[in-house]
Amino acid sequence: MTMTVSFDSTMTRDVKALAAKSGMTAAEYVTKVVAEAIEDAYDYERCAAVIDEYERNPISCSHDEVMREFGLR
Repeated sequence: MTMTVSFDSTMTRDVKALAAKSGMTAAEYVTKVVAEAIEDAYDYERCAAVIDEYERNPISCSHDEVMREFGLR
């Protein structure tokens, strides 16, 4: 899929400069930054779900219990 994004002249200059510092084209750089933002959003959603689950059922284990469970002690 192709997508077109418009930036003002300042943003365009900054994207090109950051891309050049990273050895990428502007398109590669923007794609990388958007992919990282998407990954961060998914990570945030998963973290919020885990926190919600813990708050509903606050069961915790000690470090030693986890190590034993995985056969590391």
